[in-house]
Amino acid sequence: GWAGSLATIAADHAPFHPAVGVAIVGVAACALWLVSRAFVARLSWLCIAGAIALPIRIPVPVDGSTASLLLPLYGVLGLGIATQIRRELGNQPASLSTRLPTDVVVAAMTLWSAMSFVWTYAPGPAAIDLALFTTPFAVLYIMVRDWIGFQQVSLRWPSIAVIGTMTIAALIAIYQHATHTVWANAKVIVANHYAPDFRVNSIFWDPNIFGRYLVAALLILGAVLVSRRQITPRLVAGSAPAAALMMWALWYTYSQSSLVALAAGCLVLVFIASRRIGRTLMVIAMLTLVACSPLALQHLSGKDARARETVIAGGIKLASLHPVRGIGIGSFEDGIAQVARDRGEKVPALRSSHTAPVTVAVELGVIGLAILIVMFIAGITGSGMADGADPSRWWATAVFVAITVHSMFYAALLEDPMTWVALGLIAACGVRSHPNFMAEKHVGWDAPHSHPTPVAGAHTHAAPHDD
Repeated sequence: GWAGSLATIAADHAPFHPAVGVAIVGVAACALWLVSRAFVARLSWLCIAGAIALPIRIPVPVDGSTASLLLPLYGVLGLGIATQIRRELGNQPASLSTRLPTDVVVAAMTLWSAMSFVWTYAPGPAAIDLALFTTPFAVLYIMVRDWIGFQQVSLRWPSIAVIGTMTIAALIAIYQHATHTVWANAKVIVANHYAPDFRVNSIFWDPNIFGRYLVAALLILGAVLVSRRQITPRLVAGSAPAAALMMWALWYTYSQSSLVALAAGCLVLVFIASRRIGRTLMVIAMLTLVACSPLALQHLSGKDARARETVIAGGIKLASLHPVRGIGIGSFEDGIAQVARDRGEKVPALRSSHTAPVTVAVELGVIGLAILIVMFIAGITGSGMADGADPSRWWATAVFVAITVHSMFYAALLEDPMTWVALGLIAACGVRSHPNFMAEKHVGWDAPHSHPTPVAGAHTHAAPHDD
């Protein structure tokens, strides 16, 4: 299904003949199938490759403009699908039969987003969203959940890969600031000529997304350090330089939303590591901050904030057209422009809400917004199912909250693969702590949950071992 949607996108939007686009997807699928043979017993390699590919965007010409696509990640996901099919055909474990709350909400969000294509205002952008975001990210969630949770793939090297990739990106950003050069994003290049602060984007298109990924890498280091009972000099020597470089680059992004997201993620780590009294004090402090936030927002509001307020107000009006089912996936930008034209108003220059709940409410209606809220609740509560000393659970929870906070100012919650990686890790921690985990791991994933009483001497009925 995903290959078919990609072939459709390649045929409709590629700068060459449609048949060539379909042929490219077909050849790529065959190549991935052949290469996947080498990865059947090496799932950790795929996890490391995915960790490196996660932040890399490749500029691709689409309909006369340039779009930054996650092509390396799509390649890793395609290879992962082919590898998983080979494993299932070879009677390898395929998927844990236990269902978790995050599984249900991910399935519900994917299904409802796909259904909204029927009534979307913008079929072109909707098809791109389904082919390049919704479907592959649901696959990403499943792979992280099963491979990290049931297959027990170690996260040590994938974590090092993320930190290493973002450290290199931070060095590139520092070089950009030193030489006053920014690549790719013409909007940032022009703005840097007039703004007092020189913003950098490194290997990313947008400085805010660059800041978000720096935050995710910093929270990995934070989760490892906070979850350790004893911090060794070797660990400090390895993590301190990387953290310093990433914080240095984060400052040069001048992304206020990324700094707020980092603060939220750090608060989550401290909250998890604290005892009951500390958590109570943190809750009181957070409630006080929330109560005082209107005053802070009033002093921080400026031209950009007023522009976003205008778009959010337009989005709320747009949501009133179809409040239950929404106007369809991928149609916020075209929808808000069409409503402005119909009312004789000026089409806003900023046509993205930069607020994930507003975008979801407009495109997927109250139903989609309810699924989004349940997804957040399932992610936070699901993280409590794991062992308290598991650093992957600490990091996944902190990153999930940080990205959610960041998406209140810069959207891209469901369109960011890091969201689904965090959800998948939370589910994987839940899998490891599930009471049926050890039973299903040794009996087989297709076996019933009830097991026959062993009979003395009946050694011929022993359960098969997992390779």
